[in-house]
Amino acid sequence: MTQYLLVENRTTILLGPMNSWKPRFIQAELDELEIDYKVSPAEPDGGYLQIPNSDLEIMTLVQLEYPPHDTIYQQHAGPFYTFNDDNTVTGTHEVVDIPHIEIIKPKLKGIVAAKRHELEISGTTTTIQDTVITLDTTRDGRNLYVQQYVTMKDGDTINWKFPEGWVALSYADLGTVIQTVTTYVQAQYSWENTTVNTIDAATTVEELKAISLAKGE
Repeated sequence: MTQYLLVENRTTILLGPMNSWKPRFIQAELDELEIDYKVSPAEPDGGYLQIPNSDLEIMTLVQLEYPPHDTIYQQHAGPFYTFNDDNTVTGTHEVVDIPHIEIIKPKLKGIVAAKRHELEISGTTTTIQDTVITLDTTRDGRNLYVQQYVTMKDGDTINWKFPEGWVALSYADLGTVIQTVTTYVQAQYSWENTTVNTIDAATTVEELKAISLAKGE
């Protein structure tokens, strides 16, 4: 896909990059500049056109680079264009630090929230009847435990299938399951809350970078 630029004096981009030949847009720009030229509906040969009696050229953009960068703390500036001898243009972006700490903080909070959710639904374990069992901590799984619990009373039992196999859960056992899951999930939210508060309290980028976003326990 050819990209076009309308260039003045090989220093200023007046229009573009355009992802295709758009004679109406180019014509409107020339009319605005009071340039007496009729733009052809056909693409120029070789992707290059010198507008007669002016310092304007239509050139093709052959490359536009986006260097790798830390998307939390850095951003791209530009593009900056180089006008080549073969009547083409190449462009690149510079990597610069994000200037304001308050732009960075929401990004970090988003990472923390995503990590908390990952941990929240990843499951936990408890020991029932001398057997370690894996508990479902997704919101649907938690609801199933509670829905079953409210239909039972002391002395009741129910067969429940866990990854480790079937277990005959008593009313008290199911209460232990619910309490374990609740405590685990709350721990993840507590970690998120503490980490977000630490982010909010930071006053420098260095302080933000020192905050661990790896996990909550």
